[in-house]
Amino acid sequence: IRARMRVAQALLKGDPSQAQKSMALPFESVVQFIGSMDDLARIGVIRVPILGSQGAYRPLQPGELPPPGAELVVVDPAAAKPIAEKWAEHEIEFLRTIDSIYPYVPEISTTLFEWYDLLQDQTQDAEAKKRYVKGALEWAQKSVDRNPRQAWCHQWLAEALLLSGNERQGEAAVQNFRRAIAEYAKARDLYPISPLTWNNLGLARQKVGEAFAQTEELKAEAPALIEQGRKDHERAQQLEQERRRAGMDPFG
Repeated sequence: IRARMRVAQALLKGDPSQAQKSMALPFESVVQFIGSMDDLARIGVIRVPILGSQGAYRPLQPGELPPPGAELVVVDPAAAKPIAEKWAEHEIEFLRTIDSIYPYVPEISTTLFEWYDLLQDQTQDAEAKKRYVKGALEWAQKSVDRNPRQAWCHQWLAEALLLSGNERQGEAAVQNFRRAIAEYAKARDLYPISPLTWNNLGLARQKVGEAFAQTEELKAEAPALIEQGRKDHERAQQLEQERRRAGMDPFG
């Protein structure tokens, strides 16, 4: 599953480090994600390593089976994105089917959230984005239900609530924003030594405060939210410095 998601991320997002050259992906991973040779041909070409030549490749010959070490060279990134989106939808459908057979498995709900989150972030279609945001919210909530003591699940739910709030209007949006802050606070409470939980809570408070400042009925709440967000950022920076001094991952 992770290999398929890495391929989807590469095809949907592209690789900034390879902006000036074609992107090459392990064929074994690609074919696990995209199950159509016709679709692969629309994306790029398959190359295989030349025996005895370090780092040298040749095109796959007609009728030849791709050997270990074969790669798909993406030559049409524009064609790759809609194809990757289509196969990501297949992956979601597969995982939802598995979830219906084996309900309440935490890993399935978190993985489905990640797929929907990836798609909502990359799609250019407004209606598709709404659908993906709705899916992200659904599975983030299920992740929390199945992992109530896992801080990152609360962070994902908070993220999905912010996304959903951006898609809504009026009181529905306000309630989503308030719930998002509450979920980020839960994540902070569950993992208070992480700079990331404090940083994300601070960002959310500041963003919501700035949004509230533009609304007459809510602008009185804005200064306190923005100030508390600033304090959260300060605490995140303090924790980062403490972890560096202790030889720990500063962003853990």
